[in-house]
Amino acid sequence: MGQLAYHASIREHLDDLANLNEIVGPNVLICGWFNDLYFPAEKICPPKHPQETWDRGQREWIKCFSSAELAVLAEFHRVFEQHLPNLSREWPDWQQDPGWLSVRDAARMAVERFDSAT
Repeated sequence: MGQLAYHASIREHLDDLANLNEIVGPNVLICGWFNDLYFPAEKICPPKHPQETWDRGQREWIKCFSSAELAVLAEFHRVFEQHLPNLSREWPDWQQDPGWLSVRDAARMAVERFDSAT
């Protein structure tokens, strides 16, 4: 079995968040983090999904990161999750939204800390 690509994918997504990548856009930035990349965002196994498979996925995801990197990601996630309910998803003004600017700043800090933890 090859290496899982979550480490590189998370790092790339943090870059997109740190730059509020206009090409990616607000919906993909949100969905990419909460639905695709940051597995701990899902706290319980989805309905009709085998618990054993879900547990294994969580364990394998965690193994992709050092403990320092996991701490950085968890801290960033808390900020992103806090602002999520009020984030604008409207073009073209979403990049000026105060919540998005806070997420951007947290992502910039996370990128710096993530890179130094590697």
